[in-house]
Amino acid sequence: MGKLVTTIDRLDYFDSHAYTVWYSDGTKDVFKSSSTVLGIIDKPGLRRYYGNRGVEAAEAYRDERGEIGSLAHHACYVTSNGGYVLFEPPTHISPQISTPAGLVPTKDLRAQNDRLIAQCKASDRPWIRVHNQEIQIFAHRWACIIVMLQPRFKGAEIYLYSLKHRLGGTADYIAYLPEGEYKVGRSVYSIVAGWYIIDIKTGTNVGLNEFYQVASYFVMAEESQYLPNGEPIKLTGTIIVHLNRDSEEGWGLHVHYRQDVEKHWRAFQAADLLWNNQNPNWSSKVMDFPPVIHISGMEQVPTGFQLLNFTAEKEREKAMMDLTVPLGDAIEDLPVTTDETAERQGIIDEIIAVLAKVLTYRDPAKNEQLRVQLFERAFEITDVTMLNSLTVDRLREGVQALELSISEILKTKKKEKQP
Repeated sequence: MGKLVTTIDRLDYFDSHAYTVWYSDGTKDVFKSSSTVLGIIDKPGLRRYYGNRGVEAAEAYRDERGEIGSLAHHACYVTSNGGYVLFEPPTHISPQISTPAGLVPTKDLRAQNDRLIAQCKASDRPWIRVHNQEIQIFAHRWACIIVMLQPRFKGAEIYLYSLKHRLGGTADYIAYLPEGEYKVGRSVYSIVAGWYIIDIKTGTNVGLNEFYQVASYFVMAEESQYLPNGEPIKLTGTIIVHLNRDSEEGWGLHVHYRQDVEKHWRAFQAADLLWNNQNPNWSSKVMDFPPVIHISGMEQVPTGFQLLNFTAEKEREKAMMDLTVPLGDAIEDLPVTTDETAERQGIIDEIIAVLAKVLTYRDPAKNEQLRVQLFERAFEITDVTMLNSLTVDRLREGVQALELSISEILKTKKKEKQP
């Protein structure tokens, strides 16, 4: 009888992955990932791309695309779990956006999103706020596919392994699909009922490397995954969902059944053999830095202009904390379910800007009385009750009055210093 696997963890080190498999006897193995194996295959197109763009520009673009791909996968995950994907472009870029209902001011959309987020938090439902329209399009296309195919998900982001092949990987989804014909993008696909590996791709192209990758997931899943009744899962095929960022209609599915999957698996095994020959002493990289860095007993190092009287400087820092903490509490307590939320938040931002002037003001004569006056005036608008209860108009009047009052204080002090 072989070893009994108790759990599997993924190790991430920059752009490389490995999988730790733990056994019931307390021992473990570390397996390479299928994407690591496929890195052995030459990619002429990628080399040309690096040559045309230059290494630094190409790597920067790769990292940017990778971040968008990760966010897109998370947005799809939120969609699969009945959550909300909330589009909200920056106001200074898009003061209005086009929706099926017509043009909507971005500030109104933000207020609506705030209400939905409050509902999600109350009901423990997932949500993600999206500022990139590309990610929103990906999530919308995935939502359309879910509605059409009606998948019954076994799981998402599933860690897979094969003891026989010493291999690990992460499948986006394993799901049962009913039989039917489905139009996705420009094509119609005939789906045979059964369990499938489903993998989402957001790049421009899908090719053999991606087919080899999901074929390895297919093999690992049949070795490591079980149905609720305890029987090993028997897969029907693999489906790559190509959301295709560069085309309005060029998105669709790549469906492969067992015969094709086994052919792709044999190609993967050839790459695995080559990789093993070139990396006979491979071991996984692990984090060599702590997740939390802190030195106990350290005091804050003063920056910028420093008062000669260190005690006075510490008192000033304490006064700043006394001022900013109630303001932060007030902002946290602001209601998020009113139509005024976005406008109120804008006014709070103005308040913070005014307070920043107070906190950073340096009186050339080191007049502590002046600082006290400024602090006292600023304290008047940091009361939690006032921030929550006043209307938007009254809040705006308070900001204007504060700015005027501080301005008058500074003018008075300036006149006093004149001969």
